[in-house]
Amino acid sequence: MGCLLWRATAIKPGGEIHFQPGLRQDLGKCSHAVAVVFFDASIPVAQFAPCDQAVTREALPQDWARTQSNLALALRDQANASSGAESARLLAEAVAASRAALEVYTREALPQDWARTQSILAYALQVQAYASSGVESARLLSEAVGASRAALEVYTREARPQDWARTQSILADELCDQAYASSGAEKARLLSEAVTASRTALEVYTREALPQDWAWTQSILAKALWAQSKASSGAEGARLFAEAVTTYRAVLEVYTHEALPQYWAQTQNYLANTLRDQADASSGAERARLLADAVTASRAALEVITRETLPQDWARTQSDLARALQDQAEASTGVERARLLVEAVTAFRAALEVYTREGLPQDWAATQSNLANALVYQANASSGAESARLLAEAVAASRAALEVYTREALPQDWARTQSILAYALQVQAYASSGVESARLLAEAVTAYRAVLEVYTRAARPQDWARTQFNLANTLRDQADASSGAERARLLADAVTAYRAALEVYSRETLPEYWARTQNNLAAALRDQANASSGVERARLLADAVSAYRASLEVRTREALPLDWVWTQTNLASVLQDQAKASTGAERTRLLAEAVAAFRTALEVYTHEALPSDWADTQTNLASALQAQANASTGADRAEILAEAEAAAHAALEIQTRKTRPYHWAKTEGILASVLKDRAVESGRPENNQLLAEAVADFSSALEVLNSTDYPEDHELITTNLNDAVAALQKAQAIGK
Repeated sequence: MGCLLWRATAIKPGGEIHFQPGLRQDLGKCSHAVAVVFFDASIPVAQFAPCDQAVTREALPQDWARTQSNLALALRDQANASSGAESARLLAEAVAASRAALEVYTREALPQDWARTQSILAYALQVQAYASSGVESARLLSEAVGASRAALEVYTREARPQDWARTQSILADELCDQAYASSGAEKARLLSEAVTASRTALEVYTREALPQDWAWTQSILAKALWAQSKASSGAEGARLFAEAVTTYRAVLEVYTHEALPQYWAQTQNYLANTLRDQADASSGAERARLLADAVTASRAALEVITRETLPQDWARTQSDLARALQDQAEASTGVERARLLVEAVTAFRAALEVYTREGLPQDWAATQSNLANALVYQANASSGAESARLLAEAVAASRAALEVYTREALPQDWARTQSILAYALQVQAYASSGVESARLLAEAVTAYRAVLEVYTRAARPQDWARTQFNLANTLRDQADASSGAERARLLADAVTAYRAALEVYSRETLPEYWARTQNNLAAALRDQANASSGVERARLLADAVSAYRASLEVRTREALPLDWVWTQTNLASVLQDQAKASTGAERTRLLAEAVAAFRTALEVYTHEALPSDWADTQTNLASALQAQANASTGADRAEILAEAEAAAHAALEIQTRKTRPYHWAKTEGILASVLKDRAVESGRPENNQLLAEAVADFSSALEVLNSTDYPEDHELITTNLNDAVAALQKAQAIGK
């Protein structure tokens, strides 16, 4: 008795298997592998029965080829249910079986069987590509696309519309994968072709006639739109993100939790990632809403995807959830920020229970890298020993990831992890001092410069710009710990790096990044000005003011109140610096602007909501008012000095010697200086009292601002103290 295959002709998730008439035969005596195959790649694939007649290529070439083709399909789906070396082995066998079948199934002799086997080969090659990287992955994807295009030479819309539509969908998916490994114009071309192929398939796959095929193809379309949106910016990027989100939500109308829970959960995952990326291109309330939706979608997926049933999918979803929680934390403050970061770190650690270095090294490395990033943010929200512990863990996690992510094998992942390591080292340096701080900053700078060898402006402009920005910040930190020519060199390098970042960060395309970079550029220019004099100092201060004002065009009080108030206070300080080098009406104008900016800042920095920032701004206001008073006369001078004294006293309500010693000492020094200025008329007993208070306050400040740790502050306070002592002695002598 001959052996014939069962051929499944209509399979849907959760549906029945339907067979072509006449193909089913009693298999009770079969001894060789015969596959009953599902065409839907997500369904369990093969059942095997024995046969009493060997099907050889010589004896029964078509049956042999059909068996090879179906075996390939079974092996491919078996590979999908496996992992690691076993999955790779099964895929290699699936590809070999497909190629074997194609030695018999030629386009000329058996075009339909040839096309079907090309489709099976294409999918097996695509799955092989998932498990590969670099050149090998690109080769496999290219072959997969070639096989799908070959199938479409036979599967035409007119002759076999559903096979044509299915192959168009698979081709679209393969083109998306090719695009992910490409860049620039080639990436754009591939994604455009993927969108076209998906939309073409949807002309046959309608929701009414074939809802599940429609949903599957919509999912591929959404994937392509998402990739297009990531490669776009501005209005076009926003449009594509919105379209991708809408498409995924449409898919969920067919893939429901009740009917198709695993498809539903997978789509929730895709939706979550798209929402998170959409949030990255948004700001304010809209960004917060999108991130909340992303977290909700990830948590929904975890209702179905459990560690017990789908451990790898569960780990991936935990990792996605962690990233969304971290993004939420970045836009939060205080207790809420701390809570979100704890949840993010917990989710990353959960993923690492499944992602092990031995079993899934690249997933393990990716999660270690992301965990490191979250730990740095957590450390920034902590202090003391806890912050130091978290930073040490972040550095360790980054270095662990780099054991897998090498520059040679995975340059992009290596560069990203180097960036995270560099930032962790930079933050560690903040909490260190002396030689250790210098060592950490030098390591951070070296790491950022290494990253720029991979993140080039041509290949990855936004990553290049971000790295230039981070490098500039670290160079400024190095400059703060340096002096003389070395400090000047580091500041010049920092300014150059900020300006480089602004070549990519434009107000039109990336307004928030542009504004942040303008703000930090202004700070570096101010530092340069403080090390300069004369015309050069004036030019640098003017450039700093221009950069701060540019930043405030985006950082408005309505849209970004905390960024706005930070930039306002910085602008006020530079205006005060400008005033010191000015005279007459110009000096008066600049000081008035500085005072106004500090007062405006206090409308956001309130005593209740942000006490430390409120106190610091009160200190700065006191200093600006003192300078304004010194440019005034008569009653105006006395009134302004009284306001300055009140502002300093207000700051000292928060700034205590125990809790914030440096800030307390600086404010004590300003208060003492204001008191000294108030004692302008000799012969009045209260002036002696004011001078005595000034002497006491200067002396208290010097107990903290010692010559070793704060040489410049110590020198200034000592000079003012000596002046106050001399004035007091003179006043006491006149009184006698």
